[in-house]
Amino acid sequence: MTTPTGATVRAHHRTSLVGRAREIAPVVAKYAADNDAHRVVADEAVQAMVDCGLTRALQPARYGGEEAHPVEFVEAVIEVAKSCTSTGWVLMLLGVHNWEVSHMTEQLQDELFGDDPTTLLSSSYAPHGTATPVEGGYILNGSWKSSSGVTHASWVILGASVEVDGKPLMHNFVVPLAEGRIIDDWFVLGMRGTGSRSVELDQVFVPAHRALDRQILLAQAGPGLKKNDGPLYRVPQGYLYNLVAGAPALGAGWAFYEEYVDQLKKFTRRFDNAKLSEDRVELLRTNDVRVRLDDQQKVALRILDEGYRLAELGQVPGDLEAARGIYDAARTAEAALYVAQQLMPTMSARVVHELNPLSRLYRDLIVARQHFTQNTDFAAATAANLEMGNPAAATFLLSEAERTAAVDRSKRLYG
Repeated sequence: MTTPTGATVRAHHRTSLVGRAREIAPVVAKYAADNDAHRVVADEAVQAMVDCGLTRALQPARYGGEEAHPVEFVEAVIEVAKSCTSTGWVLMLLGVHNWEVSHMTEQLQDELFGDDPTTLLSSSYAPHGTATPVEGGYILNGSWKSSSGVTHASWVILGASVEVDGKPLMHNFVVPLAEGRIIDDWFVLGMRGTGSRSVELDQVFVPAHRALDRQILLAQAGPGLKKNDGPLYRVPQGYLYNLVAGAPALGAGWAFYEEYVDQLKKFTRRFDNAKLSEDRVELLRTNDVRVRLDDQQKVALRILDEGYRLAELGQVPGDLEAARGIYDAARTAEAALYVAQQLMPTMSARVVHELNPLSRLYRDLIVARQHFTQNTDFAAATAANLEMGNPAAATFLLSEAERTAAVDRSKRLYG
């Protein structure tokens, strides 16, 4: 991975993130089929995103990033995903990882970005491995699955549980990939190009400054916020992370719609020579999915924009408001998949061939819908239980007691 020149970076800063995404679209689209076949995003596509600054959109300005409005970043991801779902997916993750480590210690941020602001991080948050506390840090051991973009990264964020004050609490650990092993095991239905391979560690020591209690992150009490104090880093994590799968899915949904319309114009049924582009039912169905997808995109972006607006005012959404926002964002991949589910059956057997772009996009949408952030049942139950005054399990929300305890732990650890 090469580092862009200062002149290149300055020139791109004069162009919006969405504009840059459109500029590199030909490069991204060129490798879309190859990404699917080779099960990894092409180096050239990732390099294009690095060169134009998209991977640094959510990175602090003091480390060569842009601290962009998160809505503009998500819009750029959607644009990239229109050309290749897997490339958009990898971009979204690379971007939010830089946002996340901005909440962590300054020592870690210096290690990551001090010499090279284009450093990339992948992740695997589920606790597939173990973390054992030792003097000065932790020993990590095990195999973590589905680390998207890992072959392009030099560091990885891994999740594991650690006992704190007698309770198991999830932590994130940032580890140089040179200290682990990447396992080529990403053989899947769709999103093949994300290269979401496993990462294996064998008794790797991780110093304490490279770890963060997830509840401290959710409580917005991370040590990095002492200097990274802009509104971007006060946006609720759930608002941003629930679009990790949603934003690429929106791009894929639009790509499916546009490709479908293009094929529909040329399609004639063989048994009666009827043009489907003139069929009233087909026209109604096509416009229905377009409106639904557009509506869901507006909802998702509105939620994120509201989170940013509140952060600018030094406020956070209430628990019920946040839970509703997370649920609304969780419906994004479902809305995008609906496009393919409604339109796919009308185009006969031609669309099941792998060389047909609609086939790849359909597979991508099915897999994007499976991401845990798009679990509408879980998100809906959280919001409904909060509204009814019932106890509610939540991935991105803390109870008042958990929030207070997390802030207290942060003060003890970081001052």
